[in-house]
Amino acid sequence: MTSYKTINFNISGSELVKKTCLNFEFEELNQTLLKGLVVNSDNQGLENAGIEIISINTTTNTEISLGITFCDENGEFGVSLPSRPYLQYKLNVYSGLYE
Repeated sequence: MTSYKTINFNISGSELVKKTCLNFEFEELNQTLLKGLVVNSDNQGLENAGIEIISINTTTNTEISLGITFCDENGEFGVSLPSRPYLQYKLNVYSGLYE
């Protein structure tokens, strides 16, 4: 069974407006499971929020968009990422879609 290192962070909805890019650097492991929760200003999970995942190669200073994942009905998301000493990840969070 794979064991994952955990990085926890909280960001309020008002701060999300000011700071929509979050950066993470992982220790050297094979894969890392990044799980998160996106909430609105009332601290309620934000359904359908989009999270763009960008890898940053710190050796070459290049960025590559890996894709987009979406939050479930509770505002939760998860994605498995390769963990390398020269990689960092940037997350761009976009608000959910409303009808």
